[in-house]
Amino acid sequence: MSAAPPAVPAPTVIGVPAPQEDVDAIVAFVAGVQHAQQNALPDAFLDGFREDAVWTTAHGKRLTGLPEISAQNTQVLDVATLTAG
Repeated sequence: MSAAPPAVPAPTVIGVPAPQEDVDAIVAFVAGVQHAQQNALPDAFLDGFREDAVWTTAHGKRLTGLPEISAQNTQVLDVATLTAG
């Protein structure tokens, strides 16, 4: 008789069990944000955000709503494009 393979624990997000499809969606979102930031693509950066999103910058500034997030990140990514070129 062969032993059953060990059970794989359910993934967790900040300690809370989460469906694998939710974890996959989070990983995909973060990868998209990272790609947009690394390539200074403001429109691509905003693609994953809802109108009522809340975003905290790396420096701790809280941005509320897509217009505010868009204004800040378009400015930051435009500056990154200028300094990279």
